[in-house]
Amino acid sequence: LWATDMILRHPGLPTIVTIHDHLNPRGERKPEPIVDMAAVHPEHNNPEDVWRKFLSRHRQVFLVLSGHQHGQSRRVDVGADGGKVWQ
Repeated sequence: LWATDMILRHPGLPTIVTIHDHLNPRGERKPEPIVDMAAVHPEHNNPEDVWRKFLSRHRQVFLVLSGHQHGQSRRVDVGADGGKVWQ
């Protein structure tokens, strides 16, 4: 995964990730149904997969910005090593 390679090349560098279709208006990591790529092809990840497989695993990721959903929300979750991630 390209993004993981970038994180590993720059350890400790505070990291902001911009991503498409991450949080819905209720603050849930659920895809917009009309663009749920995981439903189209099993190798694609839905927003919860991206959180679980990438965003929550790297302490230097502290902020996730996203779009596409019709509405706004925010949430803060704790990653695998105890770091907070603002989304």
